[in-house]
Amino acid sequence: MKRALLLGLSAIALMTCAGNDSYAQPQLGQVAAYYLRPSLVVNTPAAVAGRKDFVTSFSSAWGGDPDTATIVNIPVKKVAPDSLGCTAGTGNYLAGHYALVFRGTCEFGAKALEAQNRGARGVLLVNNGAGLAAMGAGAVGANVNIPVFMITREEGLAINAQLNAGQTVTISYFKRWGRGLPNDLAIAPGSMPLPHAQVIPFSQMATGNGSPAAYRNYVGAYIANIGTATQNNVKLRATTTWYPSTGASMVMRRDSITTTAFAPIDSIRDDQYLMPVNFQSEHPPNTSQNRALQRAWYPRLGQ
Repeated sequence: MKRALLLGLSAIALMTCAGNDSYAQPQLGQVAAYYLRPSLVVNTPAAVAGRKDFVTSFSSAWGGDPDTATIVNIPVKKVAPDSLGCTAGTGNYLAGHYALVFRGTCEFGAKALEAQNRGARGVLLVNNGAGLAAMGAGAVGANVNIPVFMITREEGLAINAQLNAGQTVTISYFKRWGRGLPNDLAIAPGSMPLPHAQVIPFSQMATGNGSPAAYRNYVGAYIANIGTATQNNVKLRATTTWYPSTGASMVMRRDSITTTAFAPIDSIRDDQYLMPVNFQSEHPPNTSQNRALQRAWYPRLGQ
């Protein structure tokens, strides 16, 4: 049986304002580049898990190339005897680990070389200012052959706190969106189009306004084949459910679209279609102006 990544995406649009009936076609185009870029991920624990912003020393022409390294669920360990990693430690106490090192006192290259000499597989270097910074090799960086990542101060402090609490922190790095699995499909987070301003016009629910024209909104998502095998009959199904402030919910629309063959090219498909729904005629309004529309997506991928 194929291994599929099943994602459920939902969005809530609270309709608490009276606007006009104009709308704009949703713009989906900017999420692809973000989610297809190389990713540094903290796997565990849950408190700090997720993708992290980073830069590498390799982009400054020193250190190991992370794209050629196998970095999957590697544990992280603090350097000793202090957090700066400038003072020589003893033995290979970092063997099999990524070293967590804070910026300051000595050069980036010196910190990385010391971690390498203690057996580290790589370095997580925590910035001491806002954002990220380029890392110069300094006097000894040319001798470093392990990957060196800089992460933000906020992320580094959070990881350090978990290590201080006795938690096991593990990281992974992927040079593209995908983890080498044969059957692996996904929906890009944030790619679901929402109604303009995440609301629908109040005229759709106002009492005594007759039967307004159906409100039109695009539905769809960016789908990516992040695996290594072609997938057939990939289906994206959308369900629009009306949740009134009182009374029972009502399914107003179900639609689906199928892609017959989806090659493993790590690219994005934009499958979207126009969905007109008249909320006033489909479900009688009540006196409350606070309504909620939940648009829940149930993709069935890799069938």
